[in-house]
Amino acid sequence: MLLFEHVRKVIGRRSPLVCLAMFGLMAGQQMVNPILPPLARELGLSELHLGS
Repeated sequence: MLLFEHVRKVIGRRSPLVCLAMFGLMAGQQMVNPILPPLARELGLSELHLGS
């Protein structure tokens, strides 16, 4: 029972950090997505090179 309580306590402390990290990753991706297509066209890349 002690191990379970310890694991629960550690997960409880780290979950806000994980949520903040996921929010940061998603926000960064949302900022980059509108920039990629014009940049790829300017560089002469096809859609396959861009990955969309």
